[in-house]
Formats: sequence, structure tokens, C-alpha cells
Amino acid sequence: MSADSGYRPWFEKYPQLFKKQADILIAAGYEVDKEGLAKGHACFNGRSKVDQERQLLVVFPQAFPSCAPKIFDRPSSKLLARHHRIDTRQLCLFGFNENRWNACKKRNN
Repeated sequence: MSADSGYRPWFEKYPQLFKKQADILIAAGYEVDKEGLAKGHACFNGRSKVDQERQLLVVFPQAFPSCAPKIFDRPSSKLLARHHRIDTRQLCLFGFNENRWNACKKRNN
């Protein structure tokens, strides 16, 4: 990144938000993809809690927190019958409309 470009990845603009997201994923057994981070991409590798054989990749888009993170699994995992894109191996976790994503929304559960 050049100093005069003015562009910084979201995790450099919002280090506290990155730390919060990283702490959650690390507590769940994920690891930061340091190589991706050096290239300006916030990604985490880990395994599914339900299926330990399923390796997962959590990718935070450049527009995070305005856009939801994307979850992918590795080709070695069996495709799921539902909520799984065959072409990209992305798992659908946020409903039919990702535009409903709101990283700041408080939930009453």
C-alpha cells in the first residue's frame, strides 16, 4: 500500500473491531490467515464444530462491517444438500437476502 493512496483495509481502519472479530473466531478454534492479512485480506481458517472433518474459511469482505463475512468450505468436504453453493462452496448463513446484514444490530435473544 502506498502512503499517498489513502486506502487502508477495514481491519487497519477499525483495529478494535478487527480484534473483537478475531477474538470470537480464535476462541472458536480458528486461526488468522497471516499470509492473507499481509495482502490486505482478513481471513480465518478453522473447522466446523458440528463436523470436525469440514475445514472452513471465514472471509471478511473489504466492505466489512457494511457487508457480511462469507464462509466457505474446502473441496475435500462433502457438499451439503441445502444452503451450499456448488460453484463457490460458499455456505449460506445469513438468509435469502444478505442486504439484511447489520453488524451493529442488537438482538434481543
